[in-house]
Amino acid sequence: MTFPSPAPPYTVRERSSRWLLELPVGVAFGVAWYLFATRVVHGSPFFGLLALAVVGYAVFRVLRPVPSLRAGPDGFRLGEVSVPWRSIREVVLVLPAVQTEPCPAVEVGLRLHHGAPLPDGMDAVVYEPGDSDAMHLRRSFRPGRVDPRALAAAVGAYGRVAVIESRAGTEHRIA
Repeated sequence: MTFPSPAPPYTVRERSSRWLLELPVGVAFGVAWYLFATRVVHGSPFFGLLALAVVGYAVFRVLRPVPSLRAGPDGFRLGEVSVPWRSIREVVLVLPAVQTEPCPAVEVGLRLHHGAPLPDGMDAVVYEPGDSDAMHLRRSFRPGRVDPRALAAAVGAYGRVAVIESRAGTEHRIA
């Protein structure tokens, strides 16, 4: 007997803004290593290849986008924070009041269960006693980066938590 496989994990990858720092530092370190190995200690070509590897790694880190949103079997990742499914009450998609483009900018937020363990990457969560609909984690994405239907399918397959669409203060459940 075979079981149908769940929906694939939903992932949005974006390039880090840290590349402005990482690339020059990596290239400078690789060039400095190469000059030291060839000019000061008159090392073997191995040291030159090692310097090229350092520069190549710096370029690779810049060109390879990192996951900024992922809904999979291990939980929900939003930026640098990983949240297990048992801690999530709702996933909220905040859309603009008026859709002016085919793919509007989307803000993805998480509402956590009160008293849930802190997610990895977080030091504290502030709960508003009078506002049970406050989002505890949120992140904005450029237009076209998030597909609400695919995200809702992955959340439904793995997390089995509610997915809420919010537009102009009005919320309705989409999954």
